[in-house]
Amino acid sequence: MSALALANVGMFIFLACIGVGFLIFVASFFQSRKSKHYRKEMMDMYVVAKTKQLAAKEGLDLIKETESFKKWLKKQKLDDSDRSFELDDVIEESLKEKIAEPIEQNKPLR
Repeated sequence: MSALALANVGMFIFLACIGVGFLIFVASFFQSRKSKHYRKEMMDMYVVAKTKQLAAKEGLDLIKETESFKKWLKKQKLDDSDRSFELDDVIEESLKEKIAEPIEQNKPLR
């Protein structure tokens, strides 16, 4: 190879490294700070603890309420006239839920 070709390859590698460095600098500038992330996690934990405390005070079972909400949400999705589900999609979703449920919950209630 000639000296000019080697110089062009070297310049390309140099500019590529500068470009990657610039992209890393810009990405770090827009990345959220660790302290902000930490404060968000702390607030999330506070909300969870407060919710559990209030649920215990009111005598609510959060697991049953969650399951009830999931069933209600599923019904809303099926009843929603804006979204059109095909029969195959509905059957697939119900089978996924049945597979995910423990065996004890599949028994009919009396």
